[in-house]
Parts: sequence; structure tokens; C-alpha cells
Amino acid sequence: ELTSEIEKIDLDKLKNVQIRINNWGNNELQVLEHVFNKMIQRLFDAAEKLEQRVKERTTELNTINKQLQNEIVERKQTEEALRESEDKYRSLTNNLNVGVYRNTVGPKGRFIEANPAIVKLFRYDSREEFFKVNVSDLYQNPASLFG
Repeated sequence: ELTSEIEKIDLDKLKNVQIRINNWGNNELQVLEHVFNKMIQRLFDAAEKLEQRVKERTTELNTINKQLQNEIVERKQTEEALRESEDKYRSLTNNLNVGVYRNTVGPKGRFIEANPAIVKLFRYDSREEFFKVNVSDLYQNPASLFG
């Protein structure tokens, strides 16, 4: 009789499940019925708590996901603005008739940026050739730069 009752349990409707055994003459069966019904209630309570935790965590993850999507959009916009700014800078410096350069610091400083005007001013054939030179090598008195 107990086995047939257990087989009837629909886990989706766990809250409404209770086992009733009609044979009240057997104490062991009554104890088993009581324990089984408590177990079902505890299982239902645990399932409800788990479902609530899943809902809360899903909400948290959706919020975090939205924040990450916003950060991605903001980062892409920032990267695009940076690219545009770099393009404007490059266009400006490359079209100036005045020599413009950037270099690393120190007596052995190297060029890291140079516009065509400065390359031409020092009579180099290319930027690559110009970049091979130490900055201080182009000064008449390089010691005065770092003294």
C-alpha cells in the first residue's frame, strides 16, 4: 500500500502530497507515515528555498550582465574616440611644415614619433632611418642637454 502511494507522488505538486495509510493497527506504519510526510515537507521547503535563491541569483546575474554590456559599449565608444583623436593628431602633425617629434628620455633617448617635416629637415630618406638615430646625436652639444 505504501509503495503504491509513493508512486503517485507528482514532484511538481509536492506541497500537496501526504501519505495516508489506512491500517492504523500497525505502529511501525504510523511512524513511517509520519516520518515520510515530514521528509516530503522538508524536501518541499528546501525546493522552495532553492527556487528563491535561483531567482535572486538570476536577478543579480542579469544586473551584472547589463552593467558589463554598458561597460563594453562605453569602452568601444572610448576606443573609437581615442582612434579619432589619434587620427586628428597624426593628420595635424604630418601636415605641419615644422618638425615635430616625441622621444624616450635620457642620453640614449630614441625617437618614437616624428613627422615628415623633421625627417626632411635632418635629410633622412625615411622615418625608419630617422628612428635608428639617438636623439642626442642630432644636437651639436649633446652634453648640454643632460648636464
